[in-house]
Amino acid sequence: MGCGVQRGGGERGPDGLHRGGGTGIGSVTKTVTAVTNTGDTTYDVTASGGNLANLDATVTLGFDSGQNIQDSVGNALSTTLPDGVANTYEVDNTVPTVEISTDASGGSTTGAFTATFRFSEKVKDFVVGDVTVGNGAASAFSEDADNAGTVWTATITPTVNGTAVTLGVAAGVATDDAGNNNAVATGVSVDYTRPLEAPATFTATGGDAQVTLNWSAPSDSAGTAVLTKYQYRYGPGSPVTWGSWTDVGDSTDDGDDVTDENGVVVTGLSNGTAYTFRIRAVAGT
Repeated sequence: MGCGVQRGGGERGPDGLHRGGGTGIGSVTKTVTAVTNTGDTTYDVTASGGNLANLDATVTLGFDSGQNIQDSVGNALSTTLPDGVANTYEVDNTVPTVEISTDASGGSTTGAFTATFRFSEKVKDFVVGDVTVGNGAASAFSEDADNAGTVWTATITPTVNGTAVTLGVAAGVATDDAGNNNAVATGVSVDYTRPLEAPATFTATGGDAQVTLNWSAPSDSAGTAVLTKYQYRYGPGSPVTWGSWTDVGDSTDDGDDVTDENGVVVTGLSNGTAYTFRIRAVAGT
């Protein structure tokens, strides 16, 4: 008959089948809505309605104690246990959820970062194409061997500097074993600001107890942190004994703007001593 032992209350249904009942739940309100003969000794039973659509529990089907099932010559059903064992069904209506996290410190990054996609239960059919990436691309997509079916990671490489990277997972791209589609993920945004490039074409020209340093602006500053000033430092000897970083002042007398500076004269040096110089572009103070 394809039915199991009834464990719970209910009412008598077609052909003596019991309606309702279940295990591991407080109350089940369902109805046996159809019993269809699919062969000489086989029947399909359909249970629906009630709270089945939202139920998460183990449900059983069985025969009513007052059933009067007989064969064609009037012999009564000798047992209400199909093959001598209970017949149970796992009803799962829980929608899988997915959480997105990253290793980008403070929600910002200066380059590629790792994103983690963690589902609330095991799912299947989740692939890299299911990850939506704004201003970037996902690669190295892999399933966590220790959390198979629930955790995946990917490397996210930003595209346009100065623009946030967004991550998402749409609803319905993965399913659990019961066929429930996943819910849409809460999106994640990561600010992408590339560090300043080093000043270009740096030169040092020696003079009498002084050196003139010249440079040009970083070759690629699009989308990087905002340049606020240049600094230099130097030191004698090998290995070099470095001095502290010194701000380059405003030699062009255009107010407080020092981002257009491209040279400085370092004085007070000792003739005959070898010095090493460095210049850097600075964002912030």
